[in-house]
Amino acid sequence: MVLRRLPLLLLIAVGCSDPSGGTCPDGSALFEGTCRLQCTTSDECLLSEICEAEVCRPAPDDFVEIRRFELAPSRVDASVPIEVRYAVLGAAFSELFVVRGGDEQRVARFVEPVGTYSFTDTTASGTLVLRASGEEARAPFVVDLEPRPVRIDAFASSKTTVPPGESFVLSWSTTGATGVRITANGETVFEEDIPIGDLEQVISQSTIFELTATDGEATDSASLTVTLEDDRALKITAFDVSHRSIVRGDSVSLMWRVEGARRIDIQADGQTIYTTLHPAFVEQGAWLSVPVADETAYRLLATSTDGSTELLSNTIAVESIRRPAAPRLSGVFVDPPHLAEAMRGGAIIRWDAVPNDTVVTIVDVATSNAMATNGNRHDVTVPMGVFSSASYIVRAENEGGVDEALVTIFRSVNEREPNDVADPSLVDASDSALFGSIDPSLVDVDRFDVPLESDGFIRITQRPPCAVSVRLELRRESALVDSDASTPQRCASLFVTPAAAGLYTLRVSDALTGGQEPTRPYELWVETVELPICGNDALESGEGCDDGNRANFDGCSGACTLEPTHQYVSTELPTPQVPQGTPLVFQGIRAGSASDDGYAVVPLPFEFPYFANRYAAVVVHTNGYIGLLPDFLGRANSELSAPFGEAAPNAILGPFAADLGLERGPATSIRVATPGGGSDGGFVVRFDDLRFANGATSLSGGVGLYPDGRFTLFYGPLVTPAGRSVQAGAEDARGHNRVQVPGCGANCTTGALPANRMFEFKPGIDGN
Repeated sequence: MVLRRLPLLLLIAVGCSDPSGGTCPDGSALFEGTCRLQCTTSDECLLSEICEAEVCRPAPDDFVEIRRFELAPSRVDASVPIEVRYAVLGAAFSELFVVRGGDEQRVARFVEPVGTYSFTDTTASGTLVLRASGEEARAPFVVDLEPRPVRIDAFASSKTTVPPGESFVLSWSTTGATGVRITANGETVFEEDIPIGDLEQVISQSTIFELTATDGEATDSASLTVTLEDDRALKITAFDVSHRSIVRGDSVSLMWRVEGARRIDIQADGQTIYTTLHPAFVEQGAWLSVPVADETAYRLLATSTDGSTELLSNTIAVESIRRPAAPRLSGVFVDPPHLAEAMRGGAIIRWDAVPNDTVVTIVDVATSNAMATNGNRHDVTVPMGVFSSASYIVRAENEGGVDEALVTIFRSVNEREPNDVADPSLVDASDSALFGSIDPSLVDVDRFDVPLESDGFIRITQRPPCAVSVRLELRRESALVDSDASTPQRCASLFVTPAAAGLYTLRVSDALTGGQEPTRPYELWVETVELPICGNDALESGEGCDDGNRANFDGCSGACTLEPTHQYVSTELPTPQVPQGTPLVFQGIRAGSASDDGYAVVPLPFEFPYFANRYAAVVVHTNGYIGLLPDFLGRANSELSAPFGEAAPNAILGPFAADLGLERGPATSIRVATPGGGSDGGFVVRFDDLRFANGATSLSGGVGLYPDGRFTLFYGPLVTPAGRSVQAGAEDARGHNRVQVPGCGANCTTGALPANRMFEFKPGIDGN
């Protein structure tokens, strides 16, 4: 095969100056005293010309354009060459690179403006990149390391851009196929047992054609776009944002309508954040953005169909109101850290200075009394008893949240000799600073009681400077619970959680036994803390929640109480008739056995409040879920079959999230509806007949959103083979699963999905 020939008229002289009688040959027109070829696209002109005002004109000296860059074929078996076809205007030379993963390697340099090149390094899939004077074109290729039973060798159109009413021809060739199907924007236009052939078409709008070849079992697919030429002048008819002022971290929806453009770019503070050439999205679309500055300026750049004209929209400024950063306590300590037993004493609690918007209070754990502070220190008077210690919470708070630190002033306990195996003299060591020494020349074992009145944890720490070879053993009724010994590199420490209530024995001894080293002094801090412990990620008696931290605004407050606006109460509702809705146009559709891994950004008719943020649009994904955060869009083609989880933190809602395909195509499988006009009646995304790649699966259901923060997950008919895993429910913006479908949970098999049922999730606690 060779490079597609340009029209014959391009191979002859296109005109002569000052033609007699002011007339020109057919197919050309007089322009500035010269007969020039008439055109609709630059493809119809000589390689040194561009099409402007429907006439082929000489290109400016500094004009560079990659006019053609294509692979034949783009999918091959291993070690089969690929023919690279290129045509470059205005560049002294061009270079070809192959990119695999993060590596890039130059494979050829071309000085001829038009040509072909045989690319033979087809040992693995990759992308070929053609560069010329700053311009770049990319073409991915796929290498099948094992021969495939069905393969599309070529799928092309005689024209990529056509005027209204003009026909063009689609042609294809396949290997191993017994039948082919061609769809136009999701609708079938051809389905026959013709593995090699062509089809004449006329379109009324820009159209995505998809070819699927099959032998009855295996399939392959490919797609191309034919753009309908539009003689309208380039015009930006609308560009707006959903909010002009937001809380820092919330998203805005950018919305536009453009006429006569082939490309749009959206800029934030001069940096391009979104680009599309898809005809449907160029004409009208939406995109989510999270402003990252106090004020972000958005502009839309529209490029005309022939690339000769650009329009820049007015600047829209979005103000981000900063929520104060949550405070962070550091340098918290108490001086002195321990007091002699059976004595009263004073101590000073200190901490590093905090910002002026932060208030620090000291809370007595025993009495819950809060004491105001001034500066970054506070004096406390400690009423010490024989077996007591004193604990205080240093709490820093502002509008952004709360941070806390716990300090304990221990009573000082000195070892009483002789305190060894021969004459044990037990000392109560609960919440104490223990002082003693080990005599290696003797069998010296010091014993201390460690009472824990209710379940909790026990922490025992050797304080530096640490004498080496000091062994700590914690026992209960002679049974060893935990042990450790100090080394030249570290101090000894024990930590037991959860620890059951009861009396423990701490044994301090020589780790070497029988040595002649000098007596080794030790200092130990012993803490016994009773449950509940807020912030240990365990729900205990007296706690409404415990998410492993002491932060607010995440559903569980810093005091381990539920935050009403971050919880959801589930109620089953009668399953209503869901409107048919409007089909979506998807980006990122990946070629394969079914439409896969696509997404669409859809503006909401209202603000949807969800976990302390408000959203103006959603991202509908073909894998059976919707997202509310824009960072997810960057991974639209990464085959995220399991969106719930720490690996992909997002605000996501899904009835059956998995690696799914759309057997009927996205135009008929996924639709959106706004019952009652949308402002009060909600916004619904319905998924119909989504399927796993293999197996007789049919998953139907959807998601409904409402202005008061309610949402629904609903299910229709389900055909679900055993053993297939899906994820159902909702997660917050930090990736934590917060809502589960009754009877299914976040991770469940398809057989557990509740067919023909609807569940409403309402913000609040116990329905309030």
